[in-house]
Amino acid sequence: MDDEPGFDDFVAEHTDALLRYGYVLSGNPHDAADLVQEALVRLCGAWPRVRRKDNPHKLHPDHDGTVAHQRLAAAPA
Repeated sequence: MDDEPGFDDFVAEHTDALLRYGYVLSGNPHDAADLVQEALVRLCGAWPRVRRKDNPHKLHPDHDGTVAHQRLAAAPA
């Protein structure tokens, strides 16, 4: 996506690994592709926040062991 700097590079670099992980989760290459597509659509909406290094809500464990992506998923698009 031209309006999200760095997102295309991220997708190009991680697509194969994401598809392999999707296959592990689903056991089916078609479902794996659907999972990856849905995840990337959601990530694209949050990309400006995720790519900032000084963002306190980026994807890493919180003090209570939960993962910050739960906050990102609940945030309005």
